[in-house]
Amino acid sequence: MQAYGENAVGLTTIKEWFFKFKKGEFNLEDKPRVDRPKETSADDLQALLDEDDSQSTRELGRLLNVDHITILRNLKAMGKVQIGTRWVPHKLTERQK
Repeated sequence: MQAYGENAVGLTTIKEWFFKFKKGEFNLEDKPRVDRPKETSADDLQALLDEDDSQSTRELGRLLNVDHITILRNLKAMGKVQIGTRWVPHKLTERQK
């Protein structure tokens, strides 16, 4: 790479091109990139949990049109953990204990 400078094509790109050419694809244009993941508000997520706190992260993600990993991050930020099939606050109140 040092001989070709900073404009040299990387090994990963070369491998991708090789496999594309082997399959008969000769277009070198990049595929459109996916936009940044959508964010969801804690209020929307809490409203869904109030309706049914036993929904999976995939179900919640589908309802809010976001990835289930985004749902997991938001649940963690909200202090929720899954106990059995339910999402509950990580810190229980005295009454809940």
